[in-house]
Amino acid sequence: MRRPRPFTFARPALLICALIGVTLSPSGQAGSAGGPPSPLRPLLGDWRGTLEYQDYGADRRVRVPVNLRVTGENNATRWLFRYDDFGLTVSSDERHTWQDGTYRVVTAGQPGAQVYRGNLNTLLTDGVAVLLGTQQENGRPVQVRRTLKLTDLTFETLTETREAGQPFRFRNRSTYTRF
Repeated sequence: MRRPRPFTFARPALLICALIGVTLSPSGQAGSAGGPPSPLRPLLGDWRGTLEYQDYGADRRVRVPVNLRVTGENNATRWLFRYDDFGLTVSSDERHTWQDGTYRVVTAGQPGAQVYRGNLNTLLTDGVAVLLGTQQENGRPVQVRRTLKLTDLTFETLTETREAGQPFRFRNRSTYTRF
């Protein structure tokens, strides 16, 4: 299997903005003042793709089209999802933050936050980041593995869960292309 090409900052910022529609922060900085580039920065912009999820009730995988808009700056972004779930338009509003090895996702209308640990900076260097966390699934604690893959024009998230002593199982995958 071919490994995804990592996103690089080697191209001039203006060319990137013109070709893929990335929105620069007001300061024009890639990261915090004097700091390294934010691994969330390359995700800014508009994405279109599919959401595939495991429908546990029907014991099958389901695929639906999805649009994603990522806004924000530095290490705090807002992800606005919109997808058609078989005639019902579903929207979701998430806040994603990255600080000191902790990746946090807060979904509007949901209690608490999803919290993952790992090195999100590898998204910039290798095009792949693997984050681990825990959450409740069907009333039981599970470990969550979230894999992010990024190239210049594509983005993929894969979420897998497992109960203690069990292998990871597919939960959902989103694949996107910039538009």
